[in-house]
Amino acid sequence: MKGMAAIASGSLIGQLILAGATPLLSRIYPPESFGAFSVVLAISAIIGPAATLRFESALLLPKHEDDARRLFRLGMLSAVSISGLAVLAIWVADRAAWNVGWEEVDYAPAWVGGMVLASATFSVLSQAALRDRNYATVAKRSVAQSAGIVVGQVAFGALTLSPAGLLGGFLVGRCVGYVPLVRATKSLLARPSSGDYRTILRSYWRFPLVLTPSGLLNALGTQLPMIIIAAWFGVGSAGELGMAQRLVFIPATLLGTSMGEVFGAEMSRRLRLGLGGERQIYLRSSARMGLISVAVVVGILVLAPWFLPFVLGPAWGESGFYAQAMAMSVGAGLIASPMSKVYAIHQSFASIAVDTTRIVFIAVAATGAHFLHLDAVQTTWALYGAQTLNYAVTWIYGLRIVSRADVNYEQKAFMRSPVRVMRQRVYLWTRDAPGANLGSVEVFPIARENVSRVLDFRSAQQVSVFENYLDEGRTGVFGAVGERVVGHAWASSRSDTTATLSRYFRLRPGDTLIHHCHVDESARGQGVYGAMLRALVEKMLADSRVRRIFIDTERSNVPSIRGIEKAGFSFVEEATYIRVGKWLVFRTQKK
Repeated sequence: MKGMAAIASGSLIGQLILAGATPLLSRIYPPESFGAFSVVLAISAIIGPAATLRFESALLLPKHEDDARRLFRLGMLSAVSISGLAVLAIWVADRAAWNVGWEEVDYAPAWVGGMVLASATFSVLSQAALRDRNYATVAKRSVAQSAGIVVGQVAFGALTLSPAGLLGGFLVGRCVGYVPLVRATKSLLARPSSGDYRTILRSYWRFPLVLTPSGLLNALGTQLPMIIIAAWFGVGSAGELGMAQRLVFIPATLLGTSMGEVFGAEMSRRLRLGLGGERQIYLRSSARMGLISVAVVVGILVLAPWFLPFVLGPAWGESGFYAQAMAMSVGAGLIASPMSKVYAIHQSFASIAVDTTRIVFIAVAATGAHFLHLDAVQTTWALYGAQTLNYAVTWIYGLRIVSRADVNYEQKAFMRSPVRVMRQRVYLWTRDAPGANLGSVEVFPIARENVSRVLDFRSAQQVSVFENYLDEGRTGVFGAVGERVVGHAWASSRSDTTATLSRYFRLRPGDTLIHHCHVDESARGQGVYGAMLRALVEKMLADSRVRRIFIDTERSNVPSIRGIEKAGFSFVEEATYIRVGKWLVFRTQKK
């Protein structure tokens, strides 16, 4: 959530900059210029996802830095190559007199190629920053880019009122946004020291061969309404639609993109570490975005018809009605777009089918609008209604992907240990233990800010486990010798309900169980274990709701038993548990 907050705050500032400058830009440039600019932007946005061959999405997955460096280079090389092909393709189309609004733009092929190159390389750098969870840098990127766009477009507007002023300003903004990203991704610029590109391509072949066509189809479906309106009703109508998009998509850009980047990073991390629980995160994130979506849709439907013309000026009288036509699509996209990251993360072939449905839905809507002779606003309602339907399909199948992933994860976990027999000795805290000389041992609470310090002596998987414990309200402490963390211990309490902890230990109201204790082998015998236990006992007893504090350990773990008894715990019982998968099927105890 902190990552999302950082990116959202940066996006908020960036979008406020763009929104604040919109009334000025709408009075500098006429709707026709905005229409031609929007068409070129739409075409570059269609080609953009294919330009990197989606290698930037794979950047979040490799465990080894050298693999990430190769993916980074492949993404950059693809961006340069395909942007060059885009210049050639638009030049051929222009020669054939096939255009949908770019005839208003001088040197249109060069502009499209430049926009594709800038967007593609920007995307690669952004994903590289997210790989290191450098959310602050991504937030700075948003602010720098927006400020650069506004300054550039206003400055060029003093020279020309043509679409070139808007396009030039946009490219200036992209270039300014590079600055914080390049600084944060220097590690990926280094030459890989091991491995080869063939291995990388074998591991991530689905990204260029499956996800690239999918991204191309997705972008085409997103941008088709703009191209259709420009082709059928002219660049003036396209300008009104483009300006409405600029304003009503602020919530989608601000919240949807921020949530998507953090959601994608978190889901990739869980997949990389084999943690499972993806369906729960998917549903929880969708529910949060759903609440925001309802407020956004209602606000657009009620306010847009009078608010947009008031803000933009008398030349933009139709913009509010275009905004209304897009409201449902904006709301659905706020939910579905961030969640669609699961298609790329799981390299799902279904993304092609889902994105194809968008093209089909829009084609059907456009055909119906044509035969019914609908005007530009009515056609916009039909086109964005088709997009809304596709967002529903996208979300539903995304839920299917994460649900199947969780089932597979549980099956693998079951196969690793289908039957587990645990023989535990249970102890109850009964007395104050004599304070020992801690020497160089330091005990301090585990919190969000320091949870990663477990990496001093344990694997990255423990970071996620500890983060989940903190989310559940458990209390933990680190034990450190010198500057290095060498131990941890956790306590879980039940204040008002009875519950089974770790699928076997039953806690009643007022009970606390100390669990998940570990001391690095290099630090054993230095009093770390006892110090952590005493610290947890003090913390738990400070809570008036805690009546009993238990701890258990395997009956064969003699050093742990000695440490527990020395810390002031008394033996209660010896229990045997048999667990099949996640179900406790047998329990017996004796004093």
